Amino acid sequence: MSNATSRILLDIGLPKTGTTYHQFNIYPFLDPKCIAYNPGDIIYPLREVLPSTRVIKSEKEIEKTKRNIKNTLAGSDRTILISDESMSVDGYCPYYEENLIFLAQLFPGAEILLTVRNQLDWCRSMYKQSVHQGNIQHACQFFYFGTSQIGQTKNWYEDSKERLPRLDVYEINWPKLNIANRKL
Repeated sequence: MSNATSRILLDIGLPKTGTTYHQFNIYPFLDPKCIAYNPGDIIYPLREVLPSTRVIKSEKEIEKTKRNIKNTLAGSDRTILISDESMSVDGYCPYYEENLIFLAQLFPGAEILLTVRNQLDWCRSMYKQSVHQGNIQHACQFFYFGTSQIGQTKNWYEDSKERLPRLDVYEINWPKLNIANRKL
């Protein structure tokens, strides 16, 4: 089957949104005849050339690796599911724009799986994880936005909108998703 008809799913894995749970408890149990989950000949080279985890620095080698990935995809007759947190972030340093542009060029037409959670719960969880990893700091220092901190500006959201990535977000109906998943 050609890459034009192969389905590619990218789970870009924002931290603290359940990606690791999916990787250990859902994705390995999908039917391998239908879905290739993190095939080694794609995921390992991808990690070497992805901007946030780039090991290969030579543009010539990056292009060669990208061609190899595309050739592997072109020969696939299954849906390819790639799930890796490094596609969106590296620790607490977001690479959304750079990585998403790279992924869009490498996987045109891919479908993006993005799990989100309640913003306040997510912020609390990110802060707790930061402390757990030894980055002990006051919450106002953790939620620092350049020249302003939460509490120092009344409109930090409006001020930061220009720096945040623009995403089209669709709400997922969890019961319908479970029913559809059972049909796979």
